[in-house]
Amino acid sequence: MNIFIVDNNLFYLNLYEQSLKKIGQSNITTFMNGNDCINALSEKPDIVFLDSNVDNSQSSEILRQIKLFNPGIFVVMVIDPDGIRTTINTSNFGISDYIIKGQDEILKAHSIILRLEKAVNAPKIQKMVKLFLN
Repeated sequence: MNIFIVDNNLFYLNLYEQSLKKIGQSNITTFMNGNDCINALSEKPDIVFLDSNVDNSQSSEILRQIKLFNPGIFVVMVIDPDGIRTTINTSNFGISDYIIKGQDEILKAHSIILRLEKAVNAPKIQKMVKLFLN
């Protein structure tokens, strides 16, 4: 999977990157601002972990740009516990899921990735089964 992480907090950026590498993800690109992420969308990320406070809380505009580029990109909003309102406001723009910082965020990120991998691989598996049975 091609994973983008966008967070202006270097600590969280490195934490998420290292944690995802520990669970076997290797194709990870990190960004400290939304513009760099938007400019790299041609690399076709499967999933973007987007911090709600990046670029002075302009995450809804970044989300909008991502979805305009490709509505199929799975975007997970990463929010501070007091930022749930941001998530509610951006849900109209098509976030796929959200993670609250400090609440088992690494486990939830892993769960989201597994769910997405399963969804992506399901049609391939069904096709293989049909070929095998015929």
